[in-house]
Amino acid sequence: MPELLIDGDDLVLHLSLLGKVAALHGDIRVPLQTVSEVAEEQDPWVHLRGVRAPGKVLPALMAYGTRRHRGARDFAAIQGTGPAVRVDLEPGTPYNRLLATVPDHHSSVERISEAVRRAKKTG
Repeated sequence: MPELLIDGDDLVLHLSLLGKVAALHGDIRVPLQTVSEVAEEQDPWVHLRGVRAPGKVLPALMAYGTRRHRGARDFAAIQGTGPAVRVDLEPGTPYNRLLATVPDHHSSVERISEAVRRAKKTG
């Protein structure tokens, strides 16, 4: 299962080996200062934008990889139909949005939001 980790001044979307194979991508690392919004999404499938390119999708089971839409890119790491964390990023970053099902989505949102507040306050 994917994990959202704080590593210094960065937010890391850590993928399992299976996730990396399905996404055709390694872990994603973005500066906390580039995070514009963090939210809990009860149905992450409605928040998938664009088309998969590259990655793997099995509807209602998993969606891993880059999603391209209108000149922008999102990254999805979704497993199952449970809640997920949506992280919107500022323009100019490699991705516009990260969407991931993580073990404890509610506390992840709180932890990431607090880390973003601290990073923007000191930055």
